[in-house]
Amino acid sequence: MISEKPSVNSGEEKPNYFIDLNWYNEAGHSFPFLARARLCPAHQKSLATKDNPDAFLKVIGNCCSSIEGFFNARLTVKELLFRLFLSNGNQPLELDEIAERLGEWKGGLSPQTLGRLLDNDSFYGLRRIPISTSPQIEESPPDPETNPPPPPLPSPQVDLT
Repeated sequence: MISEKPSVNSGEEKPNYFIDLNWYNEAGHSFPFLARARLCPAHQKSLATKDNPDAFLKVIGNCCSSIEGFFNARLTVKELLFRLFLSNGNQPLELDEIAERLGEWKGGLSPQTLGRLLDNDSFYGLRRIPISTSPQIEESPPDPETNPPPPPLPSPQVDLT
């Protein structure tokens, strides 16, 4: 289950981002097509006919993203963001972590700037994980000492005469 971490400074939850694989079907795009173009030469043939997003994420994360040139400063910021999520198996990331990881290739990007880029993406399926508006509270059974059960209802009287 994906969970958001609360912000220490503002008391608000920090947004997490990921590649929304469902977005591709809704938008009429193909995740396998985009992912296939990011495969290293060793995997381009073996995954040429595959359409399983999990297979692409696994191979790119375990192999292709470690090949020299997968990340480089000549790529656009959005392409680097897409590759970052591919390389980490599409695990959700907070803006601070994204900014830190991208710093090597595109330094000086603030989390706010990255948030605007991610929120306005219409090509890679990069999306914010919705933050729940109401907290999920687990209900615990009532404590019999502080909250005794209500008295039993009286049994109905039946007149047999």
